[in-house]
Amino acid sequence: MNLGELRDQAYNYTGQTATQNNSGPAEVDVYLNQGQNMVHGEVCRQFQSFFSTTGLLSEVADTSVINLPVDCYQLKRVERILPAGASGDVVPYTIPRIKENRHEIESGRFSYVGPERFASPLERGYLQLGQKQIELVPAPAESRASSLKIYYISKPAAMTSNTHVPFQGTAGTGGIGKDDLEEFHDMLWMWAAIMMLNKEGSLQEAGALGSMFATRKMDLLNHLDQMNLSDPDYVSQEDAEDFFDVYS
Repeated sequence: MNLGELRDQAYNYTGQTATQNNSGPAEVDVYLNQGQNMVHGEVCRQFQSFFSTTGLLSEVADTSVINLPVDCYQLKRVERILPAGASGDVVPYTIPRIKENRHEIESGRFSYVGPERFASPLERGYLQLGQKQIELVPAPAESRASSLKIYYISKPAAMTSNTHVPFQGTAGTGGIGKDDLEEFHDMLWMWAAIMMLNKEGSLQEAGALGSMFATRKMDLLNHLDQMNLSDPDYVSQEDAEDFFDVYS
């Protein structure tokens, strides 16, 4: 469903129309986007890699703070991927995250090859500055284009036009390479309808729909469980990491 269809479903369930102004279209759209964010959060808690993606960042000489992509929900890992050049091949390696309160390494495995050598891992790392920025420690000495590869969980863009569909990194796109959870779009209009019914004081009806919503939430979590575990080719994260350690 797109935003216009989701809004219509919410109005149909509550018996309202857009002209009755109990909850105008703009307000219903807010509720629908709240529902999208809530469902997205549930998916991320249950199946973290569902919305996983990657991106490239560039470094600027003597500038320590770097902006993250606008769709970054949770940063997982930062790698330096300096290309091969006059200095020879450089093996990508994980840049460790530094805990700001104790100046300790939180995670990261090191493999220094070529010109990128440091006496101690603490001589290079990054601080997380909320969801929008990271700070490299120390600041890079030279500018490098697309020298950092980040692994992160993406967040969906807000739907603002009737043709926009849920769970897209950019509103209105076809969601290339992303599952838009079409089977569970009804959870969004249910959420909006619950908010609308609560606003007009129809608490019994809101409670009944809330029970339906809870059932659909369990359906979603079971669906994610099946994606995680029922695949005969499924390999646990621990097994995958062991394999990587042996063959890397």
